[in-house]
Order: sequence, then structure tokens, then C-alpha cells
Amino acid sequence: MRLCSQRNQPLYIKKKGDPDAGIIFVQLNKLDGTNELFTQIRGAEGILNWVPVSDKIRLNDIEVDEYLEKQKVYDPDIWIIEVEDPNDKFCFIEKA
Repeated sequence: MRLCSQRNQPLYIKKKGDPDAGIIFVQLNKLDGTNELFTQIRGAEGILNWVPVSDKIRLNDIEVDEYLEKQKVYDPDIWIIEVEDPNDKFCFIEKA
């Protein structure tokens, strides 16, 4: 969130989940009807990594909405964060 603020990238918390156990989904909205959608998984070393939820590079708005609605039914504790990223500038870590 702090990086988005520093970069003047609008960020919206679309759904607040459980602060301790909720899975986080980050939707990068390209503002052209397409999105990238990521979640976290724990890697072999126990480190959390951001991964796309689909093999498709970009999902349309309807695909994202349908996917997230299914996830809400499965797990009501999820977090959904949307970042406006029309210029592909968002990254999950700050580059030095």
C-alpha cells in the first residue's frame, strides 16, 4: 500500500477479510477491461510468493469478478485489493 501511495497509484480495498488468516488477492486493473490477478502461496522454503491465479496473462473484468465471487463463497475471510495499473508499473517489491 505504501508503494502505491508513493507512486500515486490508486489503490482500493474492495473487500476486507480476516486480518490474521485471510488470503489476499491483488487485482491489477489495466483500465482497458483487462486485469492481472495475483494471490500468495508459500514456496518450498516457507517464503510467501505472489503468483497469478490463472495461466492467462490477463483476465477480463467479468472473469475477475466471477473468480473472486467463487473465492468469497469458498472463503469469506479473503481480502481483495485493486490497484489501478494502466502503465504496468506495479511490482510487489520496491526496486532499488
